[in-house]
Amino acid sequence: MKTLYTYYKYKKLERLSDEELFNFIADRNSRSELAFTVIYDRYSQKVWQYCFRMLGDSDLAKDILQETFLNFYNKIKKSLYVPDISVLLLAEARRLCVGFLKHEVKTIPYTDEEELPIESRKDNSELLTLIKKSIEKL
Repeated sequence: MKTLYTYYKYKKLERLSDEELFNFIADRNSRSELAFTVIYDRYSQKVWQYCFRMLGDSDLAKDILQETFLNFYNKIKKSLYVPDISVLLLAEARRLCVGFLKHEVKTIPYTDEEELPIESRKDNSELLTLIKKSIEKL
């Protein structure tokens, strides 16, 4: 019975504007959890696609998506008004993706050739031979 009641409340909230939903969440009233769910359902796919395009990794995009909505929820506590929720969410997702990419670039491990498997070293020697032959032809 409660599930059906919650469904009808969700459907009513689903018709509201972002601003109205934001106010429900900010007021922390009985509808705030459902209002947040409506916002999540409304924008999660768009945010995930944006993150996936930036990162190229589905699981990582899901992680950034979760962190984006967590940060959004925490910002609601501090803010009186957000003019455009989709812009706020995409800006936060972008900030998190760029931060991840910056960190990822700094942590690329160095692999010494001696640590590579023998097959890989053979490939490198064959490649080096081909390069030398190409240079000699010039």
